[in-house]
Parts: sequence; C-alpha cells; structure tokens
Amino acid sequence: MTKSELITVVAEKTGSTNKQAKACVEVVLDSIYAALADGDSVSISGFGNFDIKTRAARKGVNPATKEVLDIPETKTVTFKATKSLREKIN
Repeated sequence: MTKSELITVVAEKTGSTNKQAKACVEVVLDSIYAALADGDSVSISGFGNFDIKTRAARKGVNPATKEVLDIPETKTVTFKATKSLREKIN
C-alpha cells in the first residue's frame, strides 16, 4: 500500500475528505520521523515498535577491484511487529 492509498482508505473509513486524511496521515508519519531522528523509539500498541540501530564501522572489499574499503558507521530503522499483528497476518 502506498501513502496515497493509505490516505484514501483513511478518508473513506473516517468520512473525511482526502485533504483532511492527508493532513492526519502526514502528522502521524512526521511525528514518527521526528522521534526516530531524535533517537527515540516509537511504540504503537497492537502494531509494533520502530527503533534506531547503529551499525558499527567495518572493512569491506570491492569485488571488482579487490580494494579494501572503510565502511562508516550507519544508522538504520528496525521494526518489530507485536504478537497481535503477527497473529492477524498468519
């Protein structure tokens, strides 16, 4: 499902306009983005948890040239579904 499809579903289920639904969806997503950018976890009851994980710096090898590269530390977002979400999809 794309963001625009989500907006359409929210509008239909709430009886609001697409413009109102878009504003609501964007507020929720922006709040999640902001919390993660600040290094906070986001927990949505009955859905799951979004966390930031840090991948340590490491050495890599370019397979074409066999050159050893330094890969810098990076941050990534992880998601862990709640038990109730896993049960709903299985």
